Amino acid sequence: MKPGIRTLSIFFCGAAAGALVWPALIRSSSRTQVTVATPPPIAAREQWTEASLSSALAAIASAGSDEARIEAAIRLGKIPAAEIEAALEGIPLTDSNGLTLACRTLLIRWAEADGEAAMRWGWAKFYKQGMWYAAFREIGPSWAWNDPQGFYLWTLDSPRKDMSDEIAQDRKAAASDIPFLDYSELSQASGWLLKERPDLALDLRNRSGGWSTSDYKLVEQIDSVEKVQQALQACKGLDQLKPGIVQGDQMIAWSLLERWKELDPVGFSKSPHANLLMSDNFSAFAAKAKDWSKTPSGDREEAAAALLTNLTGIGRQSQIYTLAREWAAISPVEAAAWLDAQEEGTKGIAAIAQGGILKNSTGTMQWIATRPPADQAKLIVASYDAWKESGLSQAPDMSDWTPAQVEAWRDLDSLAE
Repeated sequence: MKPGIRTLSIFFCGAAAGALVWPALIRSSSRTQVTVATPPPIAAREQWTEASLSSALAAIASAGSDEARIEAAIRLGKIPAAEIEAALEGIPLTDSNGLTLACRTLLIRWAEADGEAAMRWGWAKFYKQGMWYAAFREIGPSWAWNDPQGFYLWTLDSPRKDMSDEIAQDRKAAASDIPFLDYSELSQASGWLLKERPDLALDLRNRSGGWSTSDYKLVEQIDSVEKVQQALQACKGLDQLKPGIVQGDQMIAWSLLERWKELDPVGFSKSPHANLLMSDNFSAFAAKAKDWSKTPSGDREEAAAALLTNLTGIGRQSQIYTLAREWAAISPVEAAAWLDAQEEGTKGIAAIAQGGILKNSTGTMQWIATRPPADQAKLIVASYDAWKESGLSQAPDMSDWTPAQVEAWRDLDSLAE
């Protein structure tokens, strides 16, 4: 089977839901390198004609079942790379559910053959329409899977969106011929690279700057000691780590060492890093934060101050985020007031949305409505992602949400389909 057909087959067999399943596919799919001594003669390959394209597009349009859609997508995936752009220009690209199945199929196929060209076309076609995010989630995983090095270098070189002035940055991005990537897209890119090249994934994450409330999830996805060790190559200054002290950009390095210990306790105990992981580590702090959540309302702020250690930088930010998420599950408003009073609080405000939505969706949305307009959309996305990552199959109770919040949530559902 040709690589492009294999990619599409796995994608559409895995889910008709689209781009949200890419990280899962990358985690679960195994790939083997096959050396072919003699390539098949060109004459033996299926010849692609204009009739082939018309037939494949008609099959996708008329497919009435998952099986039929899979078969039609695989058929369309045989299109030569040189003809993909012309095919895209001649079909409907969007419908009421977002990108059409034909559009998604062609973008995935194009990304495998020439990821940079697919990205440029997708940016030019979809950014001003507000659909770039959907296109990026189709192109990125396919490119990262088939050419991780190329995707890594492109992502590294892409201009960044400075969110300090969103309006000005949006104008600048709209006038650009190449994509401007924001922080969330860089985070996604790291996740897509993780299965193939954890060292590149973590290096990209380190170079992105700042810290993310989902950084630990990247490390949790690494499923072998060999991959952990490969990822550690992206961490500088391992010899400068000190037990119980986290500073600078060391959070990922610490998480990798903990993951190594989880996967192979005996092997880790024999490694040069064994003495670094003491009992009072990040997992221990998370357990303490859960115990803290039982503290009576009037004593919570004092207890939180006592629980925080003298860590600085990312280490302290991580503790504040962990506490804020636990607090949000009890009272989003109370948690936000405490977080706003912390020097590092603005960097972890999404923790309120993520922690509160699972146990207090109404209170969380009421709190989101009090935030500045520029923050509200980001916080709803953070809430939505946390809800989906929790595995809950039913939608939250939206009876007391504002109409705008309900619409935003349903728009996110549409993008996920």
